[in-house]
Amino acid sequence: MTLFLLAIIGGILNRMGGSDKYNTKWRDIGVPVVMLVAMTFMGLWRASLLLSALFLFGSLTTYWDKDKNSNVTIKGWFLTGLGYGLAMTPYAIQTGAIIPFLMRTAFLALFIPFWMIHVNEPVWKWDGAVVQEFGRGFAIILTLGLLCR
Repeated sequence: MTLFLLAIIGGILNRMGGSDKYNTKWRDIGVPVVMLVAMTFMGLWRASLLLSALFLFGSLTTYWDKDKNSNVTIKGWFLTGLGYGLAMTPYAIQTGAIIPFLMRTAFLALFIPFWMIHVNEPVWKWDGAVVQEFGRGFAIILTLGLLCR
């Protein structure tokens, strides 16, 4: 239950960082902080998570587009999801949780482009961008549960 609630917070922070009403640092710093909190609550704290948080910060600031005015392609979203997953490399190396790490990385690399392509219409009162950004942050945090071994 705690991981689900933290995933909601991660989704909200990811969306806030994508909104022109807030600074992007809400996403860039907020989601890695939620990752650290989630891993701690699951009893998975390791010092390598600090490096993983820095890598996650980097992956959240990169969209793999050619320029800021172009739309991100399916390949770009695949690379974005891959980056989200690969951010946990230091943790996987320290703990030996290689298989769970690879499963999570593969899931995010496939899920993110699927999500971005198929969730682009308004949902209830939220436009597609709100749902897309929330879903990406939610998935980053919720999939941390795969690292429990």
